[in-house]
Amino acid sequence: MWGELPRFILKYIVAPPLVLSGKLLWVVFGPASAALDRYLARREMERLEQDVRNELPFLFNEHQGQTVATPDVPFPPGFDYAFVTVEVGGLRIRFCRGRGELDVGVGAKSQPHNIYDLRLVLSLMGEAEEPDRGSMVDLRHASQLLRAGLSRLEGSMEDERLLQRLAQVAASDRIEIKEAEWEINKHLGRT
Repeated sequence: MWGELPRFILKYIVAPPLVLSGKLLWVVFGPASAALDRYLARREMERLEQDVRNELPFLFNEHQGQTVATPDVPFPPGFDYAFVTVEVGGLRIRFCRGRGELDVGVGAKSQPHNIYDLRLVLSLMGEAEEPDRGSMVDLRHASQLLRAGLSRLEGSMEDERLLQRLAQVAASDRIEIKEAEWEINKHLGRT
């Protein structure tokens, strides 16, 4: 009987108020947390957009660029990520900043879901033997690359040869990822 008493107390006296208070806390703070996430994400997106406008004014002034929605990215994005997409002529340029990194991707406006790393595209357009996968330093670096390559980019993003090379690089990357996964699993004894 005495062995059952602590279990009875926990199950019927202690647990119900704890469960109820947990549910009450979620009802009070759960929706507020989601609203806070949306607010912070919107603020990060506005900051990134302002930074893009400040560092790459030629996209807007000289090329009549317009910011547009980024439909293939959920809102709010995870962590502190922010996405801004700018359409310039027939191009879509997507800026992504978060966790201390900056990524810039480009693609054809007619194919909004096909966005490729800016440095990779520029290196393949230059007929480089090895694709450049270097990281983007900051928006000034992106500005330099885009200013120098924007006119070439606009005509090239629907070029079949370039798209085939991008597909080949993507296929090669997938193979390398699978090989790395296999090596990791092998070292962990999962194969």
